[in-house]
Amino acid sequence: MAIPFLNRLLIGGTPAADGELGRDATLKALSLYDNGQLGTIPRTLDGGTGTEAFTNSVTSDQDFATLFTIPANTLFTNKILRVLTMLEIVSGVSSVTIAPHLKLGATKVCRSSTTPNWTDSVTQSLVFEFLIFGRAAAGAAADVSCCQLTRFISTGEVNTVNQPVALATNGDLAIALGVAFSGTGGSESAQLQAWLIQEMR
Repeated sequence: MAIPFLNRLLIGGTPAADGELGRDATLKALSLYDNGQLGTIPRTLDGGTGTEAFTNSVTSDQDFATLFTIPANTLFTNKILRVLTMLEIVSGVSSVTIAPHLKLGATKVCRSSTTPNWTDSVTQSLVFEFLIFGRAAAGAAADVSCCQLTRFISTGEVNTVNQPVALATNGDLAIALGVAFSGTGGSESAQLQAWLIQEMR
């Protein structure tokens, strides 16, 4: 017996009544009309778990494996991505500090201004959260902005990378989290344990 062919539902157009779904052709995103308001629906692009770790064997940047690759021409004006990463920090008995950063391709788009010296001989987990904003049409040198949300350090922190950053958004851009230790010794470590990439709009 042959299996019947099922037509796939295609969602298009601009919703105009409560509960209707549509597609925002400009943002290339699913949209919803609810309670008199039109908005886009966030979606998960990727996520996972892992156990990649770096120690303070060097003080230069160390980048974890690519978390997700933004396809060419999909980061453009008003497109917003959210990146959540879970790190486990294992501290030694030293004054070594650690600074996280986020790269798009080979370019550092966000670097923490706060470089905490974690309590000696303690294992602790924390989440670094970043927002990436497309600010121009996709191109060879398109403006992109990035910021880190601050929730885990009482004094707060800022991004030390001048914004916006010009990137080749007309090509693929790998998202990678990295760390830099202030001193060597091998007694401090940072382990990437989980990540989540979302398209907010």
